[in-house]
Amino acid sequence: MNTAHEIIGCIVEELILENSLIDYDIIKERAMIEFILSDSSSRTIEEKQQYKKMLKIFTIRYRQLIE
Repeated sequence: MNTAHEIIGCIVEELILENSLIDYDIIKERAMIEFILSDSSSRTIEEKQQYKKMLKIFTIRYRQLIE
């Protein structure tokens, strides 16, 4: 199971591999997509909670660091 910080790291790593901008809005969009996809029945409640935590951490903590 990935932690919230690892999920954010994976999103940023994907952007780097795509040679994309590392921009708050782009990361937030990807994070929202990951959160929506995390609601599949194949994920445990704990995994879903990590995705919810990831969104919260990202929008509160990382925004200040990125902008």
